[in-house]
Amino acid sequence: MSFTQFYQQGGLFMHPITLVAMACGASLVQRILAARRTMTSPTTGAVLDGGSTVSLVATGLMLGTVGTVFGLVEVCAAVQSVPAEMLSLAAARGGAIALTTLAFALLVLTPVMFMHTLLRPLERRITQRCNVAAQEPSS
Repeated sequence: MSFTQFYQQGGLFMHPITLVAMACGASLVQRILAARRTMTSPTTGAVLDGGSTVSLVATGLMLGTVGTVFGLVEVCAAVQSVPAEMLSLAAARGGAIALTTLAFALLVLTPVMFMHTLLRPLERRITQRCNVAAQEPSS
């Protein structure tokens, strides 16, 4: 199965998941640039607060879950139109297709959470060092 077929099987919910994943990527890039700016110039650096990455990831996973639920509803409707001897095959194939949106959401958003997990402690250390530097009396 090609990626195009996989994406088409997911239906309408694949597009919002893709957009959320792109927003997550932009959020991570923005956070990395802010951390770099703050490290090079602590007095003019941005506030390092973790951004909206976690909220965006949660939104993407919810979209994947809702897409899966709608897919399962469609599978139940389609299985009712299948002859009895084909019922188990149709249900198995439909169930696999219905899970496509959740699989895609997990596929694209797991690396985002991994990057967030790596970036968050760095942001905290930079913020602590900037706070310590701001409290020291300047000579």
